[in-house]
Amino acid sequence: MKKRNVLVLALALLALPSMAFAQREVKLKVNGKPVVSKPAAFIASDRTMVPVRFVAEALDYQVLWNEGSRDILLTKMNFDTNKPEQALVLKTDAPRALVIDKKDVSAFYEATTKDTFTMADVDGYLNRAKVVNLELKPIIKEDRTFIPLRAVVELFGQRIFWDGATYTVSIEGNVAKTDEEIAGAWMYSKLPAEYKKPPFKLIDSFFYDRDDLAKKRIYTYDVIEDHPDHIVPAAHYRLDLNKSVFYKYDVVNDVWVRDPELNK
Repeated sequence: MKKRNVLVLALALLALPSMAFAQREVKLKVNGKPVVSKPAAFIASDRTMVPVRFVAEALDYQVLWNEGSRDILLTKMNFDTNKPEQALVLKTDAPRALVIDKKDVSAFYEATTKDTFTMADVDGYLNRAKVVNLELKPIIKEDRTFIPLRAVVELFGQRIFWDGATYTVSIEGNVAKTDEEIAGAWMYSKLPAEYKKPPFKLIDSFFYDRDDLAKKRIYTYDVIEDHPDHIVPAAHYRLDLNKSVFYKYDVVNDVWVRDPELNK
């Protein structure tokens, strides 16, 4: 962990309210965007607890729940290559997480996305993983898993800021800077979970007007099934950065329509 991140985290945690004043709802932002979850972030044992799924997905991690072991599997995807670059296993029965060795990440991800997957399939990778001890074990509240705020730094390498005036926790990391990078990362984070697994891939659109639309800050993408000998289109999307609105192509009616799920 970088010393600067530790210092920022320490100052932020010192500024957090104590339990005596913790009745107000804690607001959460990730890279400047509000993250709304039910239940919301809360304070327990003088520690701010944040919803792992909402935070992880906002940081472009794929989140999978393993019912058998009650572990949470988190995979950081590289949008440009559509390949995993980091994998974590968060234990819900103990205050610790496992960071998969970099050389094992691709094989770990491939194993965990199979329909027949069990945790026994990845025992070798787990034995080689780095153990990260957390302040508190995750808390499950209303079917949502919450982790201590400090774990966001320890597991995801993000910076933490606290605004006492608005009771807002801000999580900031390495954010995309160009409109194209912002759109690509945002589009991927909004995809349905099934489209983040092989053989699906998110690519720049094949539509002829793609470049003209990009000049207007409207970006188009295709989701495809990428097989060794053929490609099958699965869905077509647009993101209008000017309005922050996602659209999906209605093939039957040959029209772009607002996607209600992506615009939640």
